[in-house]
Amino acid sequence: MTSVPTVLSAPACLRIALVADGIAVAMLLCGTHARALLPTLAALSFAAEVASPELGVASAITMCRSVIVKSMEALVLESFVAAR
Repeated sequence: MTSVPTVLSAPACLRIALVADGIAVAMLLCGTHARALLPTLAALSFAAEVASPELGVASAITMCRSVIVKSMEALVLESFVAAR
């Protein structure tokens, strides 16, 4: 797994990277040393991206994405129940 990920065009919180061996794990990083960690994570097939040098930004993006995805799942389920 030494191939470099090709990241599909999408918002940072929704990215999926495709590598020759399969799908790479997407990861948002933040903090003052985040950029230094990128080459190591890329070698491990992570599709890492620096969100911000400020701590907590990556966690906030991940939480917002989680809320949106779970809300969409609930909306679809409620729509199916109502349609039935």
